[in-house]
Amino acid sequence: MTQPKTPSPDATSQHLALVQALSGEISSAISAIERNDMSDLSARIAAQEAICQELNRQDPQRLQQAFESYSSTAQIPTKHSITDKIREAHLTLARLNRIYAGIISRSQRSIELILSLYQNHGQRYHKDDNARPAKHTWSCEA
Repeated sequence: MTQPKTPSPDATSQHLALVQALSGEISSAISAIERNDMSDLSARIAAQEAICQELNRQDPQRLQQAFESYSSTAQIPTKHSITDKIREAHLTLARLNRIYAGIISRSQRSIELILSLYQNHGQRYHKDDNARPAKHTWSCEA
């Protein structure tokens, strides 16, 4: 049985940098949603997709070996080890993903409510004067 190869420091640093960059892009996307800046949101989403593609290009077997190596080195207490940094980066990313998903679902619900409002009440408004509905009077004639 062969011993798993320890990942190179460059590969480990690159993985950490990508996870931290993805967290930064998600934070920027959340800010863009709060500012209602759709062009910035589109740019942030494109950057997130690029980072995710780069993370997917990493060799899955190498990543598995890296995580095994991280778990074995996690037993050795070191101050501010790369393992702790990667773990913290993944926890931060997971937290941001939960926040992002909540914002997106609430935004989608708001859009659905606005569309429903316009669809139901938009039938009363017409640009053409001839298409106006007849005026209603409230009379109590018997």
